[in-house]
Amino acid sequence: MVACLLQEPKREVIYNGITFTKDDIKGLLVKIVQALPFDIKWIGKRFPEGEKDEPRPKELYEELKKWSSLRLPVIFDVERAVAVWNYPFCKVIFDFAQNQMEISSTGFPEEDRTFKFDWNANAWMGETQRGSQSSNIDFAWCVVAKGDLTKLDSFPVENSKRMNPWWNPELSPRKIGEIYLRSID
Repeated sequence: MVACLLQEPKREVIYNGITFTKDDIKGLLVKIVQALPFDIKWIGKRFPEGEKDEPRPKELYEELKKWSSLRLPVIFDVERAVAVWNYPFCKVIFDFAQNQMEISSTGFPEEDRTFKFDWNANAWMGETQRGSQSSNIDFAWCVVAKGDLTKLDSFPVENSKRMNPWWNPELSPRKIGEIYLRSID
């Protein structure tokens, strides 16, 4: 979720005499990301809930059109099975001449996929590239920031806002936000 909400730290930061590397900052952000203001948007239902072929092509297309204005990565669970394999995809093409949807990822190009569909029947016809057992994705989701996460006020002072105790309540999202914002400034 951190990579979906925040830009990557660009440089190390010295804070209270301690040097935080870019990797240190990334690790701290993972610990506080749940405290940040965001929403998760969903298309489809996680296996075994929902129909075998949902989300259907038209539903997926219409929702992805709405999301495209957000210019955010879309995460797909690529297999309709108990195991959840989520990958971020930055490009989705509905090719109506070929009756197929192509999804591609710069981070995980080995997970690029092509799914055939019958638009008139609003049905999936199978995956053409990988030969997996899935004829369609299981669900899609994206994380949308509520507010401006380049402003320190978006980072709560305490970790109690959305955190479970196991997330380390001693970490201050505000202090980590200060470190992070210095790294991208």
